[in-house]
Amino acid sequence: MSADIKSLAFAPGYQYDIIRRNRISLSIVAQVYLLNTSADLTGTATVNGQTQTRTASGSFLAPLPVLGPRVRCYPWHSGRLALDGSFRGMSFFGYDSFMTAQGMSDMALSRHWRVNLGYQMGTRLRIDTGTNEIGIRLTQKGPIAGFEASW
Repeated sequence: MSADIKSLAFAPGYQYDIIRRNRISLSIVAQVYLLNTSADLTGTATVNGQTQTRTASGSFLAPLPVLGPRVRCYPWHSGRLALDGSFRGMSFFGYDSFMTAQGMSDMALSRHWRVNLGYQMGTRLRIDTGTNEIGIRLTQKGPIAGFEASW
């Protein structure tokens, strides 16, 4: 049995600052987590001396809405470097849930553009079908990178 699973995620969204001070801010973030996942499964079985190999593949694009808090602090007064942490998630009631937590550093490239580098501590997507079909449990973690624009 072998499996090859690939996942690519983009998360455009909007951030509303509840508290915004010179050194710290607390925000609510709403995003649409666009999760594009594809998988190839190959299995081999031998019964009564006969060997059969079967391959299955599939892909899906899941637009998942998420909401959660984000805390950003500026260690120096310049605003060129910021450290932040966030947690976002959403319950899909009968279909289960999606959660993500991450820590990042944001570096200013210009007045309106910032580059984000960090680590995603975990993303968990779990979908149960409620029948005997296969459900999805996808967990991701690792480095992340991105751009941020503000006006």
